[in-house]
Amino acid sequence: MLIAGGVLLAACTTGGSSPPLPTTSPETPSVSTSSTAPTQTETPTETPTTSTVPSVSDTTSATPTDTTTPTAPATSATPQTPPCAASQVKLDVLRGGATLGQELAGISVTNSSTTACALQGSPAVQLMRSGKPLGAQIPVGYGGGMILLKSGDEAQAQVTNTTTNCSAPVSDSAQITLPNTSKVFTTKQMQLRACNVKVTAFASE
Repeated sequence: MLIAGGVLLAACTTGGSSPPLPTTSPETPSVSTSSTAPTQTETPTETPTTSTVPSVSDTTSATPTDTTTPTAPATSATPQTPPCAASQVKLDVLRGGATLGQELAGISVTNSSTTACALQGSPAVQLMRSGKPLGAQIPVGYGGGMILLKSGDEAQAQVTNTTTNCSAPVSDSAQITLPNTSKVFTTKQMQLRACNVKVTAFASE
């Protein structure tokens, strides 16, 4: 039975030509990546955040640093100028006269030495009459500014005396003592009533 089938197949083959059968390639099923592969969800990549904090150099340039060193007060390398000694100054009294209700005089101090000295304050004044004190002494004062007296420099203090309603005796001399000294200068050029005598601090000329 199998043989007969084979002959029949051969007779059909060798007989009239049959139209060729269309040759088709077996279809290969297409694979859909969308259906067979899971959809991959893209996760956004985080971009590293750039720090905006300025670096040390940026901070320095943005905020200028004051590098100025505070200047200390200038100090002198030489010893402090000593007070004027009585032996290095010359004292004179300037008679200023009188006005209505007031008498005036001046005390002048000149540095007669070759060394600079400092003078500060007002002198003590004691009016005298016939060798005796007349009225109360005006004591030494230490107010006012420091005056530097170089060789030949001069400073003056003013003496005022209010004589309104005062009939006190008039002095024939006066004793004067400079600040920071003990020597007493005696002068006959200061003739004032012993009323209300005041002396100002020395001032440079």
